[in-house]
Amino acid sequence: MITLSMVRTALLIIGWIAAPIAAQQQSTLPSAPTPQIKVETNPDSEGIYHVSKEVTAPKLILSVSPEFSEQSRKRKLSGVTTVKYIVNADGTVRNPQVTKSAAEAFTDKKDRAAAASLDEKALQAVSQYRFEPARFQGKPVPCWLTAEVDFQVF
Repeated sequence: MITLSMVRTALLIIGWIAAPIAAQQQSTLPSAPTPQIKVETNPDSEGIYHVSKEVTAPKLILSVSPEFSEQSRKRKLSGVTTVKYIVNADGTVRNPQVTKSAAEAFTDKKDRAAAASLDEKALQAVSQYRFEPARFQGKPVPCWLTAEVDFQVF
């Protein structure tokens, strides 16, 4: 006959044996990645601001349509190039750089080369944009912006 005290003793013994095994298994389980929160400081280390509650976004006053490269026109390619740039305190653009190439959407070598030529055309177009500058405490300040330049064949 099994008594209540025998059951309790058996459970205690199982608990003593199982606890180190469970702890060992938990230590080998992968942990969830720690979320990376990117906090933009204003201004950043280069003296460039980021749009925030305190910094108003620049307003586009002149947009230039990008031209197709000859390669992309011949291959009838469409695509999108993402460009990051600084809008100066006078509203001009400086330091445009491609952050996502139009070529990323293509696998064919010739298509990729033609689509990559669109990136240079996107940089040329963005360099000609003009803005009402960003403002911080009522004063014009340089500010980072990103634009998607869309190339569509009609």
